[in-house]
Order: sequence, then C-alpha cells, then structure tokens
Amino acid sequence: NKAEPFLNVISPIVGTPAYEAGILAGDRILAVDGKSLEGMSQQEVVDALTGEPGSNVTVSVQRKPYDKEPFDVVLTRGEI
Repeated sequence: NKAEPFLNVISPIVGTPAYEAGILAGDRILAVDGKSLEGMSQQEVVDALTGEPGSNVTVSVQRKPYDKEPFDVVLTRGEI
C-alpha cells in the first residue's frame, strides 16, 4: 500500500496555532517556509513545523477537493 506523498491533517487540536489559523481536517500540508514536504515522514513534518514559540512559519495548504489551488497560512508558533 503506497503512502500518501503529503501529510493530511486528521483533526487540528483546539487552541493550537493551526486550529486558530483555520486549518481543517482533511487539509493537505504541502510545504513549510517554501520547502516541499513531499515524501517526508510524519516526524519530519513535525520537525519542520517546530520552532521557537512566538516565531512565524508559513505553511502551504491544499484543501479538498485537492484539484484546488494551494494557499499559504502564516502560523505563529506556540506551546503545544
């Protein structure tokens, strides 16, 4: 069974930066700060998103249906 090339959000946790920014279940995370996440493991994606609380990170998101154009969301990192 072939793995998905990108991480799909299962359910954003209430109160997290992703939830506050409007990330939805089913959204596909394509890139972090312009770096493609294609083929990365879940841990590698988490590592790419992790940083100093209060710093910003730009996340490229694709919403279902996945033929729609991706869009960028700027998240302010926080304590998770």
